[in-house]
Amino acid sequence: MKEHAETRGSEGGETTRDKLLAAARECLLRYGHEKSSVKKIAQAAGVNHGLVHHYFGSKEEMLAQVLDVEAAEIKRRALSVKQRADMVPGFVTPEWLRNTERMQLLAEFFAMARHAPLVAEKLREILPDRRKMLMQAWGMDDAMAALVQGVVFGLGVQKSVDPTTPAEAAAELLSRLLSAALKSRKE
Repeated sequence: MKEHAETRGSEGGETTRDKLLAAARECLLRYGHEKSSVKKIAQAAGVNHGLVHHYFGSKEEMLAQVLDVEAAEIKRRALSVKQRADMVPGFVTPEWLRNTERMQLLAEFFAMARHAPLVAEKLREILPDRRKMLMQAWGMDDAMAALVQGVVFGLGVQKSVDPTTPAEAAAELLSRLLSAALKSRKE
């Protein structure tokens, strides 16, 4: 990962690096990873395309950093709601499933992982971390945490492709089923 001094805008706003990351995110949502070229991303950020290589080294490294930003936000949200008794582990919330942009991004990252080793590596770090959060916060074993993760990601991807998917109702059902399963394990 390249490290560079950041240049702030004249009003102390976003850095060029931040603009590129935001533009990369938007291009992933609009065009998908295959059609999100370095030139399109730079144009969306309003900067020269050579700055992608200056700040990140490659398109793949930039997209891996977009994944880092998304993963940090998901973790922050999960930690902020984990105390609510009516919720199954953090990200298994109807509100989270309504965020179709995040789900669409996750689908893009999973698709990229087949051909982008840096993205695959990031996902291999993130997924076990999220399972560990589930295991620690709700007393799940690794298999149950993997099942929850898979169901939630699957619902989210479906919802991002087909808005009529009853993802919120399915998340509420999952919440009830998991609450009952976790309660029976404690007894």
